[in-house]
Amino acid sequence: MVIDKLRIETLGGLSIERGGEALEDFASSKVEALLVYLACTGREHPREALAELLWDGRSQRRSLANLRVVLSSLRKEVGPFVSISRSTAAIDDEADVWLDAAQLEEAVKVLQEAEAPDTAEAVEEALALYEGDFLAGFFVPEASGFEEWAAGERQRLHRLTVDGLQRLGRRHLRQAEYTAAVASATRLVQLDPLAEAGHRQLMEALSRNGQRAEALAQYETCREILAEELAIEPEAETRALHEAIRENRLPSEQSRTVASQVVTPILPDFLTTAGRETDADIPFFGRQEALARLEEHLQEALAGKGRAIFVSGEAGVGKSALVREFARRATEEDGKLIVALGHCSTLAAGEGVYQPVRQILNQLCGDVEAAVTAGDLGPEQARRLWQLMPCTAQAILKQGPNLPGVFFNGASLVARLRSALPKRTAWLDRL
Repeated sequence: MVIDKLRIETLGGLSIERGGEALEDFASSKVEALLVYLACTGREHPREALAELLWDGRSQRRSLANLRVVLSSLRKEVGPFVSISRSTAAIDDEADVWLDAAQLEEAVKVLQEAEAPDTAEAVEEALALYEGDFLAGFFVPEASGFEEWAAGERQRLHRLTVDGLQRLGRRHLRQAEYTAAVASATRLVQLDPLAEAGHRQLMEALSRNGQRAEALAQYETCREILAEELAIEPEAETRALHEAIRENRLPSEQSRTVASQVVTPILPDFLTTAGRETDADIPFFGRQEALARLEEHLQEALAGKGRAIFVSGEAGVGKSALVREFARRATEEDGKLIVALGHCSTLAAGEGVYQPVRQILNQLCGDVEAAVTAGDLGPEQARRLWQLMPCTAQAILKQGPNLPGVFFNGASLVARLRSALPKRTAWLDRL
């Protein structure tokens, strides 16, 4: 007996199977596009929104008529797997639907929650599902809304895979699984050749695997790519690693791990209780092109080309909502990103212009409860800022000892640290 299961592969192209048999006779690409969209978003959508997504330059009446035809075709091909009403459409909650993008996301989530998972083999298998860009080679004519959404997903899943491979590689290095570390780092460099972190991970993995010559050659490859594509030299960290490998003085993994340990502060009650609803929990529709552009700028910054980006527009058009949504998505995809927000008014005068700087410094110092309550920061963003607090305090001691009392309340920072740190530290007494 063949189990009725729907399998959708989107990474590297589009392939749809039902009960082990390929489905290749869809009436149009818009039927396939609608199925993919419903499966990837995993929630119910109004017909009006779907009609706007799939048809450009049509009246709503005409688009809804076209959508009825597409939904009829979808029901014919995969009826048991979809739930279609007079007003909405979705994937059926009870249906057996397998989606490669969902498997990939789950694998990276496991790595983000615990970087040494017991399910390492399953995680590697899931990351191997990324065989190419999301919906590579698949195009839907006269559907700019769908194409914008797909472009955003393409960037998001690429970044998610890169993050997953970085985390998996670090796990292999910690476990002295150097051959596996070389394999994951090699794939990481192939996916993101402009990111030096991947080159460094591969250099280290090769060196620890007894392939010192190959590690040194990888540095030259990195240097050539950066010179040709970005006209820049490798970062100081990359050069230092190259020197350490060349002089055969790479520190042991054990000593490096111990040296990098940081005290994790205890979370306060307002960050451990059940998540409260904020603006980040409200569904965000549209603006996919703007989100995609911000994501492009973020990737450039992560590659070493940082810059200031201005989001402009009339009052009330949704600038703040756009920035909050971008920050939420970015931090979901990259467990290392930190978001801090400050506000100011064009009417501010004198010291008022420094208000955003003050607010950001206070958030970096763990003063996040008000921002969470106001909905400016999501709970996960606030937790990261709180956990960064010891690093911020030590950086202030070293680089800005005169900042307390000027840009933020030093006494409040000390009080938060004393309540959050599991044991007393010598540097805290110097604040």
